Amino acid sequence: MIPTYNRKDCLLKLLGCLRRQTCQEFDIVISDNHSNYDVAQAIAEYADFFGERLRLHIRNVNVGSTVNINGVFTMAETKWGWLMGDDDFPLEDAVERIYRYLDDSLAALHFSLYDLSYFIQDYKDVNDTEEFIDLFWAMSNGEHEVVNLQGDLICMSGKVYNMDIAREYLFRQNTYGYTRVPQVVSILCMLDDRRGAFRVVEQKLFTISDTSNQSWEMTNIALGMTTFSHIPFRVTPEQRKKLNLIVMFKYSHVLRYRLQGEISRYNIGLIYDGIYKRSLGLKDRLIFNILMRLNPSGMIAGRIVGYKNKRIRIPQSKPQESEETA
Repeated sequence: MIPTYNRKDCLLKLLGCLRRQTCQEFDIVISDNHSNYDVAQAIAEYADFFGERLRLHIRNVNVGSTVNINGVFTMAETKWGWLMGDDDFPLEDAVERIYRYLDDSLAALHFSLYDLSYFIQDYKDVNDTEEFIDLFWAMSNGEHEVVNLQGDLICMSGKVYNMDIAREYLFRQNTYGYTRVPQVVSILCMLDDRRGAFRVVEQKLFTISDTSNQSWEMTNIALGMTTFSHIPFRVTPEQRKKLNLIVMFKYSHVLRYRLQGEISRYNIGLIYDGIYKRSLGLKDRLIFNILMRLNPSGMIAGRIVGYKNKRIRIPQSKPQESEETA
């Protein structure tokens, strides 16, 4: 399931990776969000190769990324659906790897880009929202914290869905699409209803484009994600705070964008009120309130950003695997 918009070169490379898969037991559905080039002509070579296995839907207007992402779920006709970003590139045995971990008892699977081996050996199944919170809170905090686990969790291309179950949750996925993370909303709603297990797999499926973050505008993404707190889940208030912080970016990451002048004073206030105010502890709330009021062009902000940039922790990825170019 590939939602796409104006990424011709990336889309062609992605399709090239799919053509080279060691296992060819899959179909492809592409939802184009009214790109400014002739998508059908551009992918003609791959349409000939895949034949009826490839279906292309071209929207007559740009409906926004969230609607396009949610829409591609309605186009899939198979039992399982792999949601794929148009700027991510599958490893040659990615489909083969996915098949090894499928099970009818599962609602969805997450294949991680990062090294989770301290917490997970091969894979771990979580059966409800509480188990999800326990696992991801442990992985995103403490001595063995997995850096940028939030980014890994919300990444589209690591998700495989049991479409027989996921189709029933498209209503909620669309209802809460304004959170900017509909691909995670449906999984958490399925867990909350105990519709099936969520399998977290210590396997990497794809590599990321060098331009993968160019479409990410932190203000819009963060403002959308703060509304995640609107979604009701059957958990305690303390568990809810943890869940909010598991899905949302680390507050230090968001503050760094503010101190670099990339988030306005008004918007950082909305972001704070939306999720951090109700989820952070007292000490962290005080730090946030002080730093978000600093002038980004001031000396203090500049020194803090310089200090933070020198000490950015890089996520520990799995060893790089070779990939041919398309």
